[in-house]
Amino acid sequence: MIRIQPLIDDDGNRNALASLLSQRYTVVGGDDPDGVVEDADAVIVDDRSLPAHREDIVAYKDAADPAFVPVVLLQREDTHITIELPDPQSSGDTTVVDDIVSAPVDSAVLFQRLSNLLVRREQSLSLAQRYRQTEAEFRGLFQAIPDPAFVVDDDGVIAEANEEFCGLTPEDRADVVGTNPLDLAVFAATDTDALAAAIEGREDAETRFAFEDAGGSERYAELRRREQSVDDATRTIVVMQDVTDLAKKNQQLEDFASIVTHDLRNPLSVASARLPIVKDRLPEGADVDEHLDVIDQSLDRMNDLIEGVRTLVRETGVDDTTPVSLAGVARDAWESVETADATLSVGTDGDVEILADRQRVLQLFENLFRNAREHAGDDAHIEVGVFSDNAFYVADDGPGIPESERSRVFDSGYTTSSEGTGLGLKIVREIATAHDWGITVSESDTGGARFEITGVQLV
Repeated sequence: MIRIQPLIDDDGNRNALASLLSQRYTVVGGDDPDGVVEDADAVIVDDRSLPAHREDIVAYKDAADPAFVPVVLLQREDTHITIELPDPQSSGDTTVVDDIVSAPVDSAVLFQRLSNLLVRREQSLSLAQRYRQTEAEFRGLFQAIPDPAFVVDDDGVIAEANEEFCGLTPEDRADVVGTNPLDLAVFAATDTDALAAAIEGREDAETRFAFEDAGGSERYAELRRREQSVDDATRTIVVMQDVTDLAKKNQQLEDFASIVTHDLRNPLSVASARLPIVKDRLPEGADVDEHLDVIDQSLDRMNDLIEGVRTLVRETGVDDTTPVSLAGVARDAWESVETADATLSVGTDGDVEILADRQRVLQLFENLFRNAREHAGDDAHIEVGVFSDNAFYVADDGPGIPESERSRVFDSGYTTSSEGTGLGLKIVREIATAHDWGITVSESDTGGARFEITGVQLV
């Protein structure tokens, strides 16, 4: 049953109105009009009582929001109170009065006005229920996120945080919500300017950060953000994916590469320096020449292996991408490798450019050219070309790669050449992956190997 409260100070007028309203509605708070009762669906106030109850009415309507609580004013013709009715399109401060009925009251008019307002209230209650259900579902899903997560409002403060995030910081949950994330202990060791840029989604902002957990241990996280519009306001959901183990493994791998390359390069340099001296002191045609040549080749292969490990660990990432001339970078790569009698043809227009990290694409071509030389021979012919609006290829006229072996050629250590390191094509794939490109191998028109790099952005 709909509950109406007559908020009228005069006992006689209040009782008369209550009697009228009781014909259709349940009257509440009619005995003592001391503010708005908690369960009123609508309030009727007269012009004499409004000044004393204005604040109570506003507080009640604010507390009920987003549900609508209609207030009808009974106004005498000689009243001195000026009331502005609400604009349906406005969304400003709380409106005290939603409709006005002249006093003395015409019951038909009053009931019609109340009926119209109560329809609006019923609609608002339905929407409010849906809003609460949606909010509850969101909170449930938000709390179920396995990674630390928080929501930042338009003012840059945390509006919501899940238990995983609250568990990272020594502050209580009540202190976390309403605080700028940059001021929390969990980010005390973090570059706050860079963190702010990541939360705001600035272009080229760093997304990996160090932070301290509740125990004071340093950890690393990748920040992922998404903006969501809620009630004409923007909320930013930030999720912290813990990548501490990955960061440690990467550091260990880099340390390992440093140790391996350092420990191997020093004796390799000594051996390489001494070998020419030994050769010069031996008589021409000595039986050891053949053995010394083998040693020389082995030292070269060790050096290639060291360079391959160093490149694979440290130099396959992508920095800034810029428009790069495909023909230009291919020819530069050709000039930097030993080509013997091999030839190169670049079947692209000079103005074909791709969006890439030039240094990494240079390494990609260098490794593909070396691979072609090793497997197609000293007189190999190598071709570079574009075969669609987002792909290019490198093909040779060598023996090709058996179909059964094509899925393995990019694996670390895989090689069919006695001179190969097994790292060149692994480096090629890592560079392609770092650009979000795909790479496959097939048979060229001449029966050799054809490496296709796809997903490339031509500019």
